[in-house]
Amino acid sequence: EDAQGNTIGSNAATLSAIGAGYYISILTDNAGCTVQEEIAVSNANGPVIAVDTIIASDCSNNGSIDIIDVSNNVVAYEWNNGMTTQELSNIGTGTYTVEATAANGCVSVLSAEVDATLPIAATVCLVTVDTSTNTNLVVWEKPVTNGIDHFNVYRETSQAGLYQIVAEVPYSDESIYNDLVASPSVRSWRYKISSVDACGVESEISEHHKTIHLVINQGLGTTYNLSWDSYEGFTYPSFKVYRYTSFDGWNLIATMPTNLFTYSDTPPSEDELTYIVVVDAPQLCSTTKAQDFNTTRSNKDRAALSTSTGLNEILEQQFEIYPVPSNGDITISNTSNADASIEVIDETGRIIDTFAVQPGTQTKNFQALANGVYYLNIQQNEVIARKQIIIQH
Repeated sequence: EDAQGNTIGSNAATLSAIGAGYYISILTDNAGCTVQEEIAVSNANGPVIAVDTIIASDCSNNGSIDIIDVSNNVVAYEWNNGMTTQELSNIGTGTYTVEATAANGCVSVLSAEVDATLPIAATVCLVTVDTSTNTNLVVWEKPVTNGIDHFNVYRETSQAGLYQIVAEVPYSDESIYNDLVASPSVRSWRYKISSVDACGVESEISEHHKTIHLVINQGLGTTYNLSWDSYEGFTYPSFKVYRYTSFDGWNLIATMPTNLFTYSDTPPSEDELTYIVVVDAPQLCSTTKAQDFNTTRSNKDRAALSTSTGLNEILEQQFEIYPVPSNGDITISNTSNADASIEVIDETGRIIDTFAVQPGTQTKNFQALANGVYYLNIQQNEVIARKQIIIQH
């Protein structure tokens, strides 16, 4: 085929007696599979031209191609986009072909590829566990630019080194992702992120960060054995082991070197006994809104869950959410005698709204939400309950 898509020549391995121009050779095998090769043919006595500079293009079509007339005898240029200038500017991504004609009438053909400008890459600042909801948080700092439309968040699958996109977070949102699917109580998790512009061009994918997973089991008597894995993503000097009981609250009970991953403890009380492992980040991570992070935490692991589970069930029973599904107006009935805070989370794990509720009944307008399933995380002090709502306009 020629540059206009017209079939020329015959079904043969060679094509002769053709003029200068841009041609496409299509090869087909016995199975019907094809491969395409683009070929530029110039006249023997055509001018000598060369590519000087190619500038990649972003979504604003600001790419360019500069051509050098080496032989200094070109009298006319014709590009495949209709332009007749020596240089092309304000062009988008793609392959561009130019036919340069010399004073003797001979033609030389040259093609050049304008690549896409990659958006500024984002990097994970840290991953941690939200101790109030026991879910993973991925935190990053936004590059200051107008060239990013959204961020892709990747999570490692069950196959080592294989990641899949679990969320697209708009640039205008807070630079934090709350993963409601991957349970930090079961195992540790690895995450990566990337930046994507309005044309769908993706930056390089960041290096991964991995959460800390903590497990405890009871040893002899009232001794408890803790084991955890390492944090991955930055260097740190030590692990800090914290313990909570209703007897004396939260206390730092040990600072461990980074090459040790076990600790045995005999607590003063087993009432609401809870442990957590913390690592200090090398620098403060700001999510561009109200939250700053300077530590990453493991999951909370409790020696006895019956008390906590009972409180969660009680809190869930004290809140009634209706109707489900709803066209956007939701009634929230708080039959407890204390205030609570509620986070609204979509199916990708993004926190899209936070508000307070007092005892009694109130109506919340969710008309701005798109159709779909949303989760309400209800928190009173350290107790968490979760409700589900469905929006159907």
